[in-house]
Amino acid sequence: MGREIESVCLSRGHTISGRIDPAAAGADAGELSPEILSRCDIAIEFSIGGSVAANARAYAEAGIPAIVGTTGWGRDLDRVRAL
Repeated sequence: MGREIESVCLSRGHTISGRIDPAAAGADAGELSPEILSRCDIAIEFSIGGSVAANARAYAEAGIPAIVGTTGWGRDLDRVRAL
C-alpha cells in the first residue's frame, strides 16, 4: 500500500520526505526519527497495528498531522486520541 500511496503523491506533485521501513531495501530509514519528521508537513501511516500509538506520539510531539491507514490498532485508539 505504501508504494501505491507514494506513486499517487508523486504524480500529484508532492514530495516524499522519508520512507520508514525496518525491512524494506528501498526505505530511507529503519525507524522514525526527529530528523526525518523535521522535513515533513504530514505523515501517512501504513505500518503495523502495534506501532501506531508510538508513531502517533512522535507525530504529535513534532506537530505533524497524520493520516492513518493501518488496521489493527483499535485497542490504542483512546490513547492516540488523547495525544
